[in-house]
Amino acid sequence: MAMNPGEEDGYTSVLEIDESLSLLERVKYYSQSAVAVQRLVHVQELGACAEEIGPAAALSELVPLLKDVSCDAELSVRQALAEQLVPLCAVLMKAPEESAEVEGEETSAHAVVVETCVPLLSAMLTAGGGQELAGGGSAQLIDAAAEALVAIAALLPADEVGTTVLTAVLTLAHDDESEENRVVATQLLGSLAPVVSAELCCQFVLPEVISLADDPVFRVRKVAALKLGGLTAAVGAELAQARLLSVYEALAADDIWGVRKACVESLPEIANALPVDVRAERLVPLLRSLYEDGSRWVRICACQAFRTLTTNMQWKASILGSGLTESELVPTFDYFLKDLDEVKVGVVASIAPFLRALSPEARHKYLGAIVEMRAETDNWSSLLLRQAAVESLVPLALDLATDSVAEVRIAAMAKASLLGLEHPVSSGGFEVFDADAESDPSGGGDTQDPVLAATSGQGAAIGSVFSTSLEELHPPPTDSLTAADGDAVEDRQKPWLVASAMARLDMGARPDGTRPPSLGSIAVAPQAAAATEGDTVAEDEAGGGGAEGR
Repeated sequence: MAMNPGEEDGYTSVLEIDESLSLLERVKYYSQSAVAVQRLVHVQELGACAEEIGPAAALSELVPLLKDVSCDAELSVRQALAEQLVPLCAVLMKAPEESAEVEGEETSAHAVVVETCVPLLSAMLTAGGGQELAGGGSAQLIDAAAEALVAIAALLPADEVGTTVLTAVLTLAHDDESEENRVVATQLLGSLAPVVSAELCCQFVLPEVISLADDPVFRVRKVAALKLGGLTAAVGAELAQARLLSVYEALAADDIWGVRKACVESLPEIANALPVDVRAERLVPLLRSLYEDGSRWVRICACQAFRTLTTNMQWKASILGSGLTESELVPTFDYFLKDLDEVKVGVVASIAPFLRALSPEARHKYLGAIVEMRAETDNWSSLLLRQAAVESLVPLALDLATDSVAEVRIAAMAKASLLGLEHPVSSGGFEVFDADAESDPSGGGDTQDPVLAATSGQGAAIGSVFSTSLEELHPPPTDSLTAADGDAVEDRQKPWLVASAMARLDMGARPDGTRPPSLGSIAVAPQAAAATEGDTVAEDEAGGGGAEGR
């Protein structure tokens, strides 16, 4: 192709790409294109191209492109270069002794990583920090360059990180003119703490982070608070307790709520690196004070720490057993039930396995609390006593099934059949209570079950609806749909499911006092279908309708 990359006509002006070129040829050609989109797309191919051609070819063919691309006018292109330097350096470090002529000098792959790639990223950090962030883009460039610098540091030997990457970061940390450079330096120091050697970490990283934690700019202090957790784990418990814990306590009492919130976020890492007695004496009171902080956002973050604790209670209960759980964990569980919604979320998520670890009598006391929370999960219902479930949960299910919101009614119809009772009868995978089996083992008696009698007509109606497998219902005629069901009809692919279920609910409030179809007539085992068919037909006729009427 007899065409200069800088031309604005021909292929470069209409975004056409010559597919006959190899990947390496396309990257070399279009990374110098006059069209920004073409440069961006092909700079993003640098890593894949390096993996395809190998260390030797990458050293001689791709490395010469880096300097020009790093000076590109488009921030997005420079950001893409920062991201692609990591896979490129990874390929070069596979053969660090490989050498080639780069810009007239013989250079090894290792030297390119240390002397070319690291300085390029450092320059991006400095240039990005000196630009106005309001224009958008430079923040993303700084983040990409910082992440790439940490990733490349992990590719180098620990002793080399100090003389290459760490030196560049310390230069940024001492920049008193640019607060953005100090923010980036604080972030990088925290990320480099696990990468550099323990000696370098204690000698350089630790004092710099302590100094930056006292910076007059709150954004620097905020990042320092976030990075204290990783630094605590890197320097060890003894040094952290001697030098970092007092810094952390000072940041937790900072005047800016964002700094205090960052302290709450880093608290788990710090606590994990310190002995138990230090946690109890100094961190627990600190967390309590943050839990009662004047800032709503700090309190919410502290609640999220409590929420993590609530979601872990179920496995503790499974280890302790029923006796110890009821004596040791139940009081804490009761406390969480009365806490803020952010904490209750964890309780609801773990309520089923936690209740499973309790005795049936202890489970019963939580029925009222479950109904009050109107929990969206129902997998705990099979753990409760039958009579207690009917008395407490059936009215709640009936209320949800007649809710004014169509989504709530549909969810109630889909889930309420899982409300297992004491005498299950298999019906298409659902476990339901057989009212006829309770009233008369022969299927022909008139004596009603005492539990269903306590719930009157509503109990029978809701039991009939919830025990029915909705997949087995037949679609009713279109003209039988009521106006009240119209909204729900349009919300589902099978609107007749909702209409049929709601019609069965209406049967429970008949003015003539007739009884709706019983559970036995609806959810009968396949082997008993022939024996009960006659009774079912007779009962349906007495109720005022056959299969079509339903």
